[in-house]
Amino acid sequence: MSVFLITATDDDSKKNYKKTLTTAISVKRKNTLVQLDNTLINEEIYAWGFPNNEKNIKLISQMMIGDICFFYGNEGKSSSFIYAFRIKKILMYDKTSISAISNDFWDNNSYLPYLIDKPIKLNLSTLDFSKELDYDQEYYASHVQSSAILANEERGALALDKYGNFTIWAIHIIGKYALNKNIINIEEHTNSFIKTNAEQSKLLSKSKSPLFKLSKKSKSKTSNNRKYNSKTKSSIATKVIGDRGEEAVLKYLEATLPSSSVKTLKWIAEIGEKPGWDIEYIDSLNNLIAVEVKTTTSHHFSSINITANEYKASKEKGDNYHLYLVSNCFQTDKEQFDIIKNPAKVYDGLFTPTMYRID
Repeated sequence: MSVFLITATDDDSKKNYKKTLTTAISVKRKNTLVQLDNTLINEEIYAWGFPNNEKNIKLISQMMIGDICFFYGNEGKSSSFIYAFRIKKILMYDKTSISAISNDFWDNNSYLPYLIDKPIKLNLSTLDFSKELDYDQEYYASHVQSSAILANEERGALALDKYGNFTIWAIHIIGKYALNKNIINIEEHTNSFIKTNAEQSKLLSKSKSPLFKLSKKSKSKTSNNRKYNSKTKSSIATKVIGDRGEEAVLKYLEATLPSSSVKTLKWIAEIGEKPGWDIEYIDSLNNLIAVEVKTTTSHHFSSINITANEYKASKEKGDNYHLYLVSNCFQTDKEQFDIIKNPAKVYDGLFTPTMYRID
């Protein structure tokens, strides 16, 4: 799923707010649409659309049902993000039908319409939007020039560090800045995103190159506030990303292990057990294989966080302890994994304490 910024501050756009965005589309305005799909006749429908040009044809082709949109508009003296909504349906009709629907909706046949869920009213300035998104507070801090997909991971590092991906970030931002705080259930929307993503996911593929590369720089590299910092990531995001990675590895093992091993496969982290690994199974030599999963939304790992319990388990189990690294979490067509057997041995001498406990 993706997050889009929709710009609609010109006079023509503002005239269309009441027609399809701030109130449900009238029976008269959905005449052509209902003729094409009579299941919508009694349904409360909202919609928006892009001017029909090459750039927007490409943009709408990237949209999928469930994508989140921040609507940048103007209902007063200045422009801001005034609504948020999810994509409900992309209208895949012929050009004549699309023109007719556009004309019904907005008295103009030159738009590319799409249906949306009932918009959520926001009080979100571009400055606040940027503060939540970018460490430097510059990304989209001023007037949003044109509609676009939110995709710059470097400039949106704050959002990614805290929530793991732009979709979960968007869900939380909507919950924070919605005028009606009861209109969005953060946990419900987050779980819905995870479920939908899991249903669309493909089987993990083995990475052709290491996902975590050791370098001389890694030993002396200082922290950069624009890079991943485990302290900034919310507990919700950490669990969501971790669960997604574990589920992907579990599916991979179910599809690739011998049937005798599949019967012994257990996702022990899901039931709250913490022996120092997440998944386990018995291999063909009757060895218990411990699988620890580490997951990132990035293309590779800049570092790996290992708990004392996991480190101890790795040393004890040796080659029967497998560390799976999963990258590109939530990008269903790009998710990959790498396996490090006996990480305590492979990375011996490179483990750095990051936390101390006082008993």
